[in-house]
Amino acid sequence: MKRAPFYGILAIILLSVAATPVLGQGKVAIMFDGVTPVGNMNFFGRTTGVTDLGAMKPSNVLLPGLEVRVHPKGRASLGVGYPRWSLKSGPEPREDRIVNGPNAGEIACTYNLTQKADANVVVGTVYVNLTRNDKIRPFIGAGAGYASFRSAVDLTDHWWSPLIVGSRPKEVHYRETLQRVVIKGVGGLNIYPAKRVFLSIGGGYISGPAVNFGAGITF
Repeated sequence: MKRAPFYGILAIILLSVAATPVLGQGKVAIMFDGVTPVGNMNFFGRTTGVTDLGAMKPSNVLLPGLEVRVHPKGRASLGVGYPRWSLKSGPEPREDRIVNGPNAGEIACTYNLTQKADANVVVGTVYVNLTRNDKIRPFIGAGAGYASFRSAVDLTDHWWSPLIVGSRPKEVHYRETLQRVVIKGVGGLNIYPAKRVFLSIGGGYISGPAVNFGAGITF
């Protein structure tokens, strides 16, 4: 998994270079694509294990990525993106209570909960420029993709009630791999300030409300 970001970036670069002679100059753009989520992110997929992705927030204000767009100046264009997402929550104080027996309802233990998750993501998006002949063109776009998360859930600083008989752990650590579907729907402005310079500013839904922008060059 450590080499996955390198291979993803390499694949995007090779795709753009290989497509250039087939499609012609100016038909392919390779760009930095940044996403700033507004609040928590949402993912589609079967919930398993102990990781709660919905409780996490982005580790950084900007989640970086790369995207290749084919025919970026045309009426319709196709984008293939490779973002890297990092999420986290906590440490958050938690408590568990006794469920059965004469002491039901009493506190069994307290602890701090910390969650982290890193994802390699691939997203395909179809963009439509609403005008074609201006340097600033409003656009809409929709797409979907796949996110592979590696998560770490840590329960630390346990305090156990004297009501709990026997030895109990001070710390508990979980490691999981999760797969989730990513949904994307955006709108904004594509800007062409120079012959080979391409900018994109927009917002909408990228596994949750988000603002995104991109900057790159065309080949």
